[in-house]
Amino acid sequence: MFGLKLNILSATLALPLLVAPVQSRRHPSRLIVVKAPVYKNKWTALAQENMAEIEATSQPGALALNRNKVINKAYAELYLANPEIFKWAGLAAFASASIGEKMEVLAAGNLLRVPALVASEKAANSLNLLSSAMDLAYNMIGRGNKAIYDDIYWQHLAYRDGGLAEMTALFEEGSLEPQLYLAWRMIDQGWQTGDEELIWSGNTLLLKYEQKEIIQPVLYDGMLNQPMWKLVSKLHQTLGVLIASPVPEEQKSFRDCVPGGNLGNYEDRWKWCVEKIMPAWQSYETKQPAKVRELLREF
Repeated sequence: MFGLKLNILSATLALPLLVAPVQSRRHPSRLIVVKAPVYKNKWTALAQENMAEIEATSQPGALALNRNKVINKAYAELYLANPEIFKWAGLAAFASASIGEKMEVLAAGNLLRVPALVASEKAANSLNLLSSAMDLAYNMIGRGNKAIYDDIYWQHLAYRDGGLAEMTALFEEGSLEPQLYLAWRMIDQGWQTGDEELIWSGNTLLLKYEQKEIIQPVLYDGMLNQPMWKLVSKLHQTLGVLIASPVPEEQKSFRDCVPGGNLGNYEDRWKWCVEKIMPAWQSYETKQPAKVRELLREF
């Protein structure tokens, strides 16, 4: 459903390739003046206002979890104000809340250091090792949660208040990647023409960018991250735990879509997103809009 329309639109709405001119050896180097991203700075500053109080008052160990609650509410408010357009934001609110629940469990890792003080040396080493691993996972997931917010939330503010004209200004000043600009053009065209499937396709492009370009390098790649996600995925494949769909009432999990898959692998995770999560979210949101609003208002 998404793939065919996406391919057609990518061909018809494809953005021109911007290639910097090659500098000739016959001409001296020119001074290049880099302009500040005026349009983007306005929206990122507005997005940061949500975080100012939490970041100023939270204890270091509690910052990521407190920030998560602010992010959940921010996404929920975006969707509730514009449910016909901001499909990604609604799903992101549920996904971020699910992440927060896991972070609450991981935050308890420090409590393991207390019994370690009176345990045998072998038991103390094991408890301290587990506590350190939980701390690492907590901080890693918290960074991923913030990275997505920092990259995509302000774009929703810009479109909400400035429409496609603002997104075009952001693109022209170099603050919006071509694939993101394409996504917002699709969303806007869908809204202007009443094409709901086009709106969903544009939101799916936002999700794809988020998963591949933002969260993959922050949360899943790297020498420390990759072994952890292999272990998490193996436990999930064996026991059916740890990895669940963010869509309310959705029973199909990652292993049902990608048997033997690794959540840390982008291709495996995207298969789950595009084949199960987005269709399930579209179905749930369409069939139970009142329930969606009720749940998101609790954030």
